[in-house]
Parts: sequence; structure tokens; C-alpha cells
Amino acid sequence: MLDSRWIASAHDAAKASMDSAILAEIAGRPGFRDLIPAFVQTWRVGTGESADLARALRDVAQYLSGIWAMQLHFTPGGLTLSRLAETLRRTGLSSPGRARSMLIFMRFMGHIEPSPAFDGRERRYRPTSKMLRAFKARLKRDVVALWPAHPAILAIGAEFDRDEVFAAYVTGIGEMLTEAFPLYVPAGRPTMETVTQKFGGSSVLGELLLSCPEQSAIPPVGPLPVTLSGLARDAQISRPQARAVLKAAQQAGFLMTLPDGRYQLTPLMAEHTDLLLAGTLITLAYAATRAVAVLEAAPKPRARQA
Repeated sequence: MLDSRWIASAHDAAKASMDSAILAEIAGRPGFRDLIPAFVQTWRVGTGESADLARALRDVAQYLSGIWAMQLHFTPGGLTLSRLAETLRRTGLSSPGRARSMLIFMRFMGHIEPSPAFDGRERRYRPTSKMLRAFKARLKRDVVALWPAHPAILAIGAEFDRDEVFAAYVTGIGEMLTEAFPLYVPAGRPTMETVTQKFGGSSVLGELLLSCPEQSAIPPVGPLPVTLSGLARDAQISRPQARAVLKAAQQAGFLMTLPDGRYQLTPLMAEHTDLLLAGTLITLAYAATRAVAVLEAAPKPRARQA
């Protein structure tokens, strides 16, 4: 489903994920539409999930900060204020001064802690065990759902819980995102980000897209059997937060309110779901190839002598 040239490097993957022609080509390939239900299911907050995993699902900012924190931790130099500031500078997302606030917030949330590793120049931090568990569970969802898209994603599925495999995989995601953000040029029209950047945005969209299980089409056709209170309950957010997501989706043209007060998704939602999945496949395939390289480099067990 994916051309190896698109994922030869983090920069190649970033460029491909921003190329509308490539994304359209992926969306038109056999098997692509079969992946959509499982892909959207990964956005939903399930019952019994940890609070940390739920936060990673509901808040894009926490997801990104977690990915970059782990990437820096797993690479030479570790997670430090200066390295995080440099990452933010490269992405263009915020000024380097924001790095200090991010570290303070992640410490407050219990996601990072001071590391014993210290060279006398700058304090290092490391992800806490609960953060690693939460992100491993979240990222494994994608691997389980999207393995048919590329052999590398399938190859790491059974090995994903190995520390070195997870480290290579999450580092690949961080590298690709760092390369992608500077390439992003607003198209002058609404994008999925206008909704997913809202707290709980992805979770609410997941509930909307999967609200008609009797239909094979995603997005479903016709009025949706959902209510504001039901969406808030299922996405585990407040009613005002759910209302803000719905308003953003309406303003972006992804959702409309019918005369009887019910909601209906528009064809634009289908188009952008396809684009998001295609871009996600590129990201995950690149990260998986990085993890496969770690597996292939690992010492092979010796054959037992007869």
C-alpha cells in the first residue's frame, strides 16, 4: 500500500505526508477503506482505561509533548530543557521559552521525573513508568489496527512490548513529526486539526463516525443517533467541552445540524478522514521500519547443539 521511497527517511516521510497527490494515491489503493473502522476505533476512550491513557487520547498537546519527551529520552543527550527547546524551535510550534513550561507541566502530571543521569551541566529528565505504559498502550492500538498497510508494522506487532522496539518506534514518530511541522502550509480552508486540537476532539469524532454500526459506510450517511450528553459521557469529557468540539466541526464544514436538531456528517468529513488515515500510515510505516532495523540488528539466539 505504501511506496518504500516515501518512508526512506524521516524527511521523506514528512514530505510525503504533506503531498496531497501521494495521500490521494494511498487512499485509492486496495484495502485502504477496510482500515478506516479500526483506525477510527483507536480514537475512542474505552471503559476501564487508565487516566493517563485517556488524557493521551483526549489532548493533542499532551500527546505531542509526550512523544517528543520520549524521543529525546531515548536518543543521545537525553531529555533536557535545551534539547526540548531546540525541538520546539525546529518545529516552529512555539518559542524555546515554552519548553520550560512543558517540562513543569509534565512533571506536575507525573509524566516525567528527574533522571539520575547528570553530567554536571544540565539536569536530565526521564519518562515515568506510568507515562511509558500509557503511551505504549496507545501506540500499540495503531499497530494492531493498521498492520495490513505495511509489512514493517506487521513485523513489530508481536515484539512491540520490547523496550528497544518501542523506543525505536516512538523515536521514529518523533523524528517524523519534527520534520513535518515546518513543512506544513495552511491550505486556507478548514482541516481536521481545527477539530482535533480541541480537548477531546478526536474522541468525539470517533464517537460520531462509529455511531451507526449497522451501516458499512464511514462516515455514516444520514442523521446520527447521538446526543450532546451521550457524546460527553462516551468521550469522558464535560458537556461544554463536547459542545466546543461540535461547534468546531460545524464551523469547519464537517458537521451540520438538521432542522430537527439532529447531527449529520458531511462529505467533507469523509475526505478528511481519508487524508488523515493516509498521513498516519506514512508516519507509522516509517516508525515501524526504524523498529524493524532494531529487531534485525539484535543478536540471534544460538542454535542448540544436538
